[in-house]
Amino acid sequence: MSMFESFILSTFDILGFIIISNALLSEEIFKNKYRVIMYLLCFSFTIIPIDLFIPSQFSFFMTFISTFMMIYLLYKKSIKETVFIWGTTTIIVIATQLISVLPIFIITGGLKEIFLYGLISNSIFIALIMLISSYMRIHLIYDFVKNKNNLFVNIGIAIFILITIIFTYSKIDRNNLVNNIIFYITISLCGRIVVVN
Repeated sequence: MSMFESFILSTFDILGFIIISNALLSEEIFKNKYRVIMYLLCFSFTIIPIDLFIPSQFSFFMTFISTFMMIYLLYKKSIKETVFIWGTTTIIVIATQLISVLPIFIITGGLKEIFLYGLISNSIFIALIMLISSYMRIHLIYDFVKNKNNLFVNIGIAIFILITIIFTYSKIDRNNLVNNIIFYITISLCGRIVVVN
C-alpha cells in the first residue's frame, strides 16, 4: 500500500476517534473546524510510518499511543479522564471496525490488504460511527464513570482487554477473524461472569 493510500485510511481511523470521543463528552469541538482538521491531518500523518514500517501485529500499540496523545491534546482533561475517554473510544472504534470488515469478508471470502477494500470498509466504518454518535446516548457512559460506578469501570476494562486481544489476533491472522467469532463470544461471556462475580 502506498503512503498516500495509508494516509487516506489513517484519516478514517482518526476521524472515527474524534467523532466518538466528542460524542462521549458531549462537547462542541466541531465548532472550531480548523482545529479539528489540524489534529485530523497531524495524527493521520503520524500513523503512516507506524503502518508502513512497523509489523502489523505490533503497530496498533503505537497507534494506541498516538490516539491517546491526540485525545489528551484535543480535550485537555486530566490523565485519569483521558485514559477513560481514550479507552472507551478505542472500544467503540475497534468494535465498529471489526463489524465494518464483515461485508468485505463475506463477499470476497477473506481479508486482503487492498486499498479499495480498505476504502469500502472504512466508509462503512464512518457511516456506523456517525449513527452511533448521532443516535446512541454514549455520553451516559462518561456520566456513569464520573459518578464512580466501579462495576461499569471493571466491565469496561474487561471489554477493553478483550477487544485488544481480538484486534491483535485479527492483525496476525485476518482470515480466521470471522471464523473464530464463537471463540470471542465465549471469552467475552466468561470475562463478564468473572468481572461481575
